[in-house]
Amino acid sequence: MKRLPLLKSFLIPTLLLILMSSCKKEFSGDNYVAYFGGEVLNPTNRYVLFCKNNEVLDTIKLKDDNTFFKKFDSLTPGLYNFKHEPEFQNVYFDKNDSLMVHINTKNFDESVIFCGRGDEKNNFLMEMFLRNEKDKDKMFEVFDYDFADFNKTENQIFEKNQKYYNAKKEEINWSDEFDAFAKNLRWSLIKSQLAKEYSIEVGEEDLKKHFLNSVMSYFRNYGNMDYSMISQTVDRLMKDKEQVNKAYEEILADKLFLRIGEIVQKNKIEIGLNEFTEKVKELNAKINNF
Repeated sequence: MKRLPLLKSFLIPTLLLILMSSCKKEFSGDNYVAYFGGEVLNPTNRYVLFCKNNEVLDTIKLKDDNTFFKKFDSLTPGLYNFKHEPEFQNVYFDKNDSLMVHINTKNFDESVIFCGRGDEKNNFLMEMFLRNEKDKDKMFEVFDYDFADFNKTENQIFEKNQKYYNAKKEEINWSDEFDAFAKNLRWSLIKSQLAKEYSIEVGEEDLKKHFLNSVMSYFRNYGNMDYSMISQTVDRLMKDKEQVNKAYEEILADKLFLRIGEIVQKNKIEIGLNEFTEKVKELNAKINNF
C-alpha cells in the first residue's frame, strides 16, 4: 500500500498512455510499435538512457516536470535496460507493450513501479529482484552452517521462491518466451550478486582463453591444428555478442563454483567433494526446472 501515493504524480500521463494504447487494442502481425515513458523524482541529470546489451539505443530527455516519453516505431520483444546514471534497471517488452515507470533516485530499486500494457510481468521482475536481494544475505550466511543446515536452508529458500514464481505465473499467464527469460534471469541475478560479493570478474583474457580452448579442442578432434585458422576463429567469436554473453555466463559459473568450494573448505563444512559436486548439480537442475 505504501507505494500507491507515488503513483499519483504520474497518474495523468499514464491515463493518457492508456487512452493512446488500450490493453485491449489489437495490433497487426507486422506492427511492433511500443511506448516507454515515466517520471524521475530527484533526478541526477536530464535524461534517461534506453539500452540493449549495454548499447545505448536512445537518449530520452526529461521534460521540465521530470517526465519523459518515447514512441518506438518498431521495438523487438525482449529485455532492455533503462539508465538514469549511476543507477539502472531492466525492462521487458513483449510485442506492442506500452510502459510507464516511476523512479525515485533516493531509493532507486525499491521505487521502481510500472504501469500500462506489460506492467504485471515487469513488476514481477522487480519484485523477484528485491526478493533476491533479501535472500542474498541469508545465502552468504549458510556457507558457515554444517551441511545438514546448509541443505535445509537452501531448500527452504528455493521452495519459497518457487511457490511465489508459480503463483505469479498462473496469475499473470505470461508467454512461454517470457517464462524462459524469467527462469534464466533468476539464476543470472544470483550469479551476479555472488560475483559482486566475492569480487569475481570475467575479463577479456578469460573470454579469449575460453574460446581458444574450445576451438583448439574442436580442431584437435579433426586432426587439424592450423593455428592461423584457430586464431581467426577466436577473433570472430570475440566479436559475436551472443557467443560472448554465453561464454561469460559459463566462465562466471565456473569461477563461482571454485570460490564456493574454497569457502566450504575454509569453513571446514563436513561435506566431501563428490557430495558437494552433486549438490551443485542438484541446484542447477532445480534452477533449470524452476
